[in-house]
Amino acid sequence: MEFEMYSDEGDQMCAQVFNDVKTVILGEKFITEYELETLVWNKIKEVSKTHREVYDTEPRWHLERRINEALKERGYGYRLDL
Repeated sequence: MEFEMYSDEGDQMCAQVFNDVKTVILGEKFITEYELETLVWNKIKEVSKTHREVYDTEPRWHLERRINEALKERGYGYRLDL
């Protein structure tokens, strides 16, 4: 997956964030908008410890788009806005 990070390692970390979040979204337990937003920002904060560019527009846009696709796929009635 391409997240427009400065390195392959950064892209891999963003892909892991997305995969972790998607697992929660597609899980059996409903996740509220607040819980999802908190989860995503905590994961982004972890990535930022070694890859500050995760806060740039492009990586956040890619994460937001993919997460919103997963929300739609699962039938959630809200969207994430990073």
